[in-house]
Amino acid sequence: MKRYLGAIGVLAFVFATPAQADVGLFIGLSVNTNGDFAVNGGVLSSNEEYEFVGAAGISWYPQLADQWGLTLGGGYQGDQWVALGAWDFLQSAPAFTVGYGYTGN
Repeated sequence: MKRYLGAIGVLAFVFATPAQADVGLFIGLSVNTNGDFAVNGGVLSSNEEYEFVGAAGISWYPQLADQWGLTLGGGYQGDQWVALGAWDFLQSAPAFTVGYGYTGN
């Protein structure tokens, strides 16, 4: 229960900080170091193309009994694509995501 509350606290801190730029959105496929695959979506710290970004998201692992994950990490956003590395707090494992990044451009 404490790790759920800790993950919620971290995400609340990320979303409560004032934004200096418009945020971006992403959806993608993830794999964690346990070999589990997931569908991942969330927000990026910026919607600018070709720059490093922070990311917070939620993951759905359809093959696991504990199907959900909360991720916090960073990576690179290109022209409508993202590559991210993050820590999944609910699965207690690093996760890597590639997918579509909405930049609004």
